[in-house]
Amino acid sequence: SEMCIRDSINAEYGDARNQKVRRITATSLTRLTETRKMSTPCKVKYQNEIRRFNFSGSSLEELEKALKNIFNYPPEEPVVICYQDEENDIVNIGSNQELSYALDLFLQKKLGPLLRLQISRKTAEDGPKLYTPPFARSSSTPQGLALPNEIPNAYQQIALLKEHVRVLKHKSKFENREMRRRGQRPQGERMDVEKLNARFVKHVTVPDGMEYAPGVCFQKTWRLLNSGNLQWPQGTIFARVSKSNELNAPDYVEAPSVNVGEEADITVQMTAPTSPGLYTGFWRLIAPSQKKFGQRVRVQIQVASPYSDSSGDDGSSFDPVDDGRFDQQLAQLNEMGILAPRPLALRLLQKHSGDMTVVTKKLIRRQTKLLGVSGIQKL
Repeated sequence: SEMCIRDSINAEYGDARNQKVRRITATSLTRLTETRKMSTPCKVKYQNEIRRFNFSGSSLEELEKALKNIFNYPPEEPVVICYQDEENDIVNIGSNQELSYALDLFLQKKLGPLLRLQISRKTAEDGPKLYTPPFARSSSTPQGLALPNEIPNAYQQIALLKEHVRVLKHKSKFENREMRRRGQRPQGERMDVEKLNARFVKHVTVPDGMEYAPGVCFQKTWRLLNSGNLQWPQGTIFARVSKSNELNAPDYVEAPSVNVGEEADITVQMTAPTSPGLYTGFWRLIAPSQKKFGQRVRVQIQVASPYSDSSGDDGSSFDPVDDGRFDQQLAQLNEMGILAPRPLALRLLQKHSGDMTVVTKKLIRRQTKLLGVSGIQKL
């Protein structure tokens, strides 16, 4: 039947495929064995001597015999054989399997052009041993060894010692930082380490968030301390390090030469932007060698909207009606030098029924606050 014919064909071809796989496997094993029989170039080091030879064996016993013959090593004494692997680590060869693995790495060209070996005399100290710190050793324990029941105590003491060292480092770091803040040199600091440094002290003028009217010019002053161990050299500049120049400030101003531990005030002329919002600029000291040093300081101002009244009495609950009734009062405000937006002045005049005394006081108070003046003159 057709089924019987199909089974016979599959069986015939299946046997053929199995025979092919067995033939390929046998060929690969034969090639591997032949390759192993080929000589392996080796470079071996024993004490201060280095020799080269070709190893054609495949067992650890043959390798030991070849190495002992090269260096006239006593045949009855044991020897330790190591090789350098692909990660440059020194690995012991203690069995035929480990030797086979080393030879395979060399045949795969992972160990370079030579199989690098090292041999040394095998002693009793080559076995595993446990190390314990001196403070964990007992009088009955040999030097350098620790009994198993002593290990937990040793680990506990090591943990306590590490924690004690961590606390001391933290305390020392804090004390040194406080001394540098006062312009003093920490105890034990190397005298040959010269460093330029600066620390921010306070905002002399224009604290963060101060409000200005659009386009108002102002002066920002910082107070800095020379917290390093070098005098600020001549030619040091105080430069703007922020990318944008929204405050219309110069790129840099000259910084004074300040002695170690002394303070200095640095002033920069700026102009508030014309658009309302929060604006920030950053500045830092730069030495003549173009190296930045010290803390970065900032200026931050709030530009008020020209249509807002910071006093809260702007009559913003209704829109002004410009029907010409208060043109005379508006002209009087302009003659008095009170610069206020027309919509704001109209709102105040309509709210207070044209009372010039009240409106004038409120506009002067608003203008004074925006300009940063510390007081106003009573009308």
